[in-house]
Amino acid sequence: LRPTQLNMAGDHDHPDNVPLTDTQRTIVIVVHYLAFVVGAWNVWAFLHKIDTLRKRIWCPIVLLLGLIWLQVGSALEIGNHYYEGNWELAGFTTDLVNGTFYFFNFGAQYLNALGLRKKGVPFFRRPTFDQGWKRGILNILAMLFDVLMVVGVVVTVPVYSALGRDKSIGIISAFGAIAGVGTLLRLWRNLGPSCATLLGGVGFLALALTGVAVTSVYRSTGIEWLHVFIGGSFVASLVPFTLAILYAEEREPSSDGDKPVADLHSGEEVHV
Repeated sequence: LRPTQLNMAGDHDHPDNVPLTDTQRTIVIVVHYLAFVVGAWNVWAFLHKIDTLRKRIWCPIVLLLGLIWLQVGSALEIGNHYYEGNWELAGFTTDLVNGTFYFFNFGAQYLNALGLRKKGVPFFRRPTFDQGWKRGILNILAMLFDVLMVVGVVVTVPVYSALGRDKSIGIISAFGAIAGVGTLLRLWRNLGPSCATLLGGVGFLALALTGVAVTSVYRSTGIEWLHVFIGGSFVASLVPFTLAILYAEEREPSSDGDKPVADLHSGEEVHV
C-alpha cells in the first residue's frame, strides 16, 4: 500500500477544520490508551467465564481471537495517530499501518460475531421449514450472516487497498454495522437470554453506532475535538459487551422442563 494523502473530514484541506488544543490532545491520547484497560478486563471476563462459554457458544477460541485482535488494532491505531496527524484525523494517508489497523479492528468484529454462534449448530446446514416459515427464514438469514462475516475478514484488506481509506470506510463500516447487529442478538440469546445479556448487547451496539454517528458529524464539520467521542464510544462499547459475558448463564432457560428452546438467531432448536 503506497501512502496516499486523504482527508477524513471530506474534501482535502477542510476549510472549517478546528485543530486540537494541547489539553484536548492529551484527553484524546488517554481515551485511546483506555482501550488496553478495558481490553484487559474483557479478556479477564472471558477467562473467568470460560467454562460457561464452552457450554454455550460455538467456538470460544474464535471469540478470544477477536478480543485480542481488538487490542492489536488499538496499538496500531495509536501508532498511526502519533506518526500521522499528531492525533488529528485530518490529512490521514492510505498506507500499510492504517490498512493493517482496519484489518484487525474490523476483523475483530467479524470474529466476535462468529465466535458467539450457538454451540452445536453446524456452520453449514440444510434449511428446514418444519418449525414454520419464520423459523426457516431465520435459519437461512443466520447462515448468510455467518458467510458474510467470513467474507468480511477476507475482503477488508483488498477493498482498502483498491479504494483507499476515504472511499473504503463506507463499505467496511457497513460490514461492521451488520456484525454489530448479529453480535447484539448472539450476546443476548446465546449467553442468556436474560435482561443482563440483552442490555449488554444493546449497550454494545448503541455505543458502537454512536461512534459511527459522531464520525459522520466530524466528516461534515472538521472539529477535531470530536475525536475523543469517536474513540471513547468504541472503547466504551466493550464495557456492556464484557458485562454480557460476566452474566452469561450456564444453561439456556426453559419454561417447560425438557421442551426444546428456540435459538431465534440460528433458526434451530436445541434440547437443554
